[in-house]
Amino acid sequence: MITIDKYQKFQLFCLESYKAEKKMSGKDALNEFEIYQVFNFLQSTFDSMHTRGKNFIVSVIVDFIQNRK
Repeated sequence: MITIDKYQKFQLFCLESYKAEKKMSGKDALNEFEIYQVFNFLQSTFDSMHTRGKNFIVSVIVDFIQNRK
């Protein structure tokens, strides 16, 4: 059985939420997260972000990616 920690669960939640909001395939959303280093950002902001709502989190991710383009 594979177990994932709380950071990985949060990152997966963020990826799935972003994918759904942007109506993207999982592959495309993952590609954006990797290109723009969103996983590193989520790891570093976990303490302040994991208690926020999905809409807020997705909007922060969208802004983060836009600022890195």
